[in-house]
Amino acid sequence: MIKEDITKHEWFDLLEMKPHCDLRFGDCIEGMSEMPENSVDLTVTSIPFGALFSYSHKQEDIGNNVDGTDLHAGQFGLHMRFVIDQLFRIHKPGTICCIHIQQLLRTKTQHGYMGMRDLRGSIISMFGNHGWQEHGEVAICKNPRDVAKRIKLHSLMFVTCHRNSRALAPAMNDYVLFFRKPGDGERSKALIDVGELWTEKIKGRDAANDDQLLKKYIQESHEYIHYDRKRNRKFVLPEWWDRSDKPKGLNLTGWVTKCDWIRTAHGVWNDIMEIDTLDGWKCARESDQEKHVCPLQKPVIRRCIKLYSCPGDTVLDPFMGIGTTAHVAIEQGRHSVGFELKESYHKMSKDNIDKTYDLFFKKSDQMELFD
Repeated sequence: MIKEDITKHEWFDLLEMKPHCDLRFGDCIEGMSEMPENSVDLTVTSIPFGALFSYSHKQEDIGNNVDGTDLHAGQFGLHMRFVIDQLFRIHKPGTICCIHIQQLLRTKTQHGYMGMRDLRGSIISMFGNHGWQEHGEVAICKNPRDVAKRIKLHSLMFVTCHRNSRALAPAMNDYVLFFRKPGDGERSKALIDVGELWTEKIKGRDAANDDQLLKKYIQESHEYIHYDRKRNRKFVLPEWWDRSDKPKGLNLTGWVTKCDWIRTAHGVWNDIMEIDTLDGWKCARESDQEKHVCPLQKPVIRRCIKLYSCPGDTVLDPFMGIGTTAHVAIEQGRHSVGFELKESYHKMSKDNIDKTYDLFFKKSDQMELFD
């Protein structure tokens, strides 16, 4: 974590540091068992779901579990409890674990009726039983028309309404569930406190207090804040460290503005674009059975990393996929560790991270990012 008395020189050395990235091929439970206790500052991951998606043919793959009617008692629940135990062991006290899930469907053949299967509630229960504290959650809205087209879901189709509208059901949201390991860890002061709430404007209108504008805001320059090329990293400009007239209480090592927090504090993130993922992820597919598999969106990961970690921290993704969490961690100046069982995904993750380093740590980019 960042020291309270960090100097300007130390801070900008930290920002310019090339984060290290450890992408491991293999089972995450075995891999995490080799990691030291209290060594991880944040986990951001999208967990696999038993008997829903088949990512590989390996026995360790949670997606290959035999499904049952009880998420706790089946193979999925057993495997997830091993994962949760290891996460608890290697996380530092007071740190956060961010788990992305999607709600599941019940089928008439297996469960006796069509409806919703509460994976969200099961995961919350499992984490709670293994020592984690429930910290919060956000829902991520999904487009019902896209869902209906992609998986031919009868409960969303117009024809179902003609036949029997009582069979209709709303599209189920994705969720990010936040769990906290008990204990008093080092503080992470993310907010750039600039006194009065400064605004990010669209054509002169205040985006900070307008929910509609928050979806498509444009960030303007601010006298304290420096942005990177894509405006995903922000921090206090170097000259403000030494100025005698800097605002009282200005957090010089912050990277989140009040407008950032206003967007994130909403219990529903309805501004996440499903296509805002790493380019080329489809190249890792090995069969048409994977055509519905899509990596977690970068803005979701970015919000978690910026809020719950500091530059120089270690971010873990036990179900790494093609390396999206590691990509965003490097973008934000964090170290990363990831595990992946599927060979094509692991190869793609290494290729993606090579491109990430080229993108953020070329000489020309360094000059633009930090000068």
